[in-house]
Amino acid sequence: MPSISFCYKPLTVNAASFSPDSLALFLHYRAAMKTLPTFLMFTAISLVFAVSSASANTFAYSYSFEKGLIVSGTFDGTANGNLINDISNVSVVFNGEALNGTISIQSMVTPGQWVFQDGGAYISFDGTQNNFQFNFYGNYTSGDAGYYGYVASFWGGQEPGTQPVISAFLVDKTTITFSGATDGPLNKSWLITDLSTPSVPDSGMTGGMLLFSIFGLIGFTGLKRKFTKVT
Repeated sequence: MPSISFCYKPLTVNAASFSPDSLALFLHYRAAMKTLPTFLMFTAISLVFAVSSASANTFAYSYSFEKGLIVSGTFDGTANGNLINDISNVSVVFNGEALNGTISIQSMVTPGQWVFQDGGAYISFDGTQNNFQFNFYGNYTSGDAGYYGYVASFWGGQEPGTQPVISAFLVDKTTITFSGATDGPLNKSWLITDLSTPSVPDSGMTGGMLLFSIFGLIGFTGLKRKFTKVT
């Protein structure tokens, strides 16, 4: 039986030039190759699902001011390069005191212009592109007068020469005391840590990836069977 070499592209074949066995073998391989795009399609979709499985992670932040004040806490967000967007579920620890009251999230509409909006905040891993303000208020206990304050950091990206700054203050309304500090630019103590387990997709994404993997396996199995020589 003569051997047949081919590549996957449209072919025009003169059937009269083949023996019956040769023609049958050629058609067998040609039909098998038609399943290849399906297999590749499912494989590609599976890879897309795997790559795009990023979801919101939990991060820890901390900063030590030059005057000794320390602020820290956690938040949820989605990392994209140096930035973390979609900030939510913020907590604040002010000099070791966890502030469990109400926390709202704001951002500066235009860096350097001190006009604020609800939401829109983002945080950078290196601190040079921060745009957030966490406003907080509440009570330490049920009987005190409460507290209020904020932790904020902005950068002057639209103002040449402007350095990023960070500021925090806390007013204790019971003792009528004020604690606060401002640094600009940020020192090297700024730290963002991803607390989430990396490379673990959620259950819905796992199911989707498994489904497409199964389809890919079925396509590959069909392809392998069609390439198997029948004697």
